Amino acid sequence: MGLLNSTKMEGEETEINSNLTGPFVKNDPRINREGRPKETEETKAKRKLIKDLVAEYRQALAEALPVITPVLLKQAAKGDIQAIKEVNDRVMGKAPQSTDITSGGEKITPIYGGLSNFSDVQEHNSNQTDIQPQQED
Repeated sequence: MGLLNSTKMEGEETEINSNLTGPFVKNDPRINREGRPKETEETKAKRKLIKDLVAEYRQALAEALPVITPVLLKQAAKGDIQAIKEVNDRVMGKAPQSTDITSGGEKITPIYGGLSNFSDVQEHNSNQTDIQPQQED
């Protein structure tokens, strides 16, 4: 569990949670009382450079699209599968892809089976059958 330190704050004895992974508590010494650091000139310059590069790329792409589009359509008309997929994705939108790598499409039953007694869960071997919820009498 978390380490507790006793410190004096304005004449009172206060316990502070100093566990680095625990939640903040009142008067926690880890709290940054000065707020978010100010943005440096270097950071501002980097942010502006990235913004300018993205804008330049978008402009270049907008200028290239009228040339690229007819070529892509011609390739799709000739039967180029990649071109057909690209045109279809752009016109119809990409099809949603669902990924189910754990259950084979079957409903997932939690291994804890709704038990509230944690000791029952610890003894459970997940390579055996799932724990079923206890039946109420």
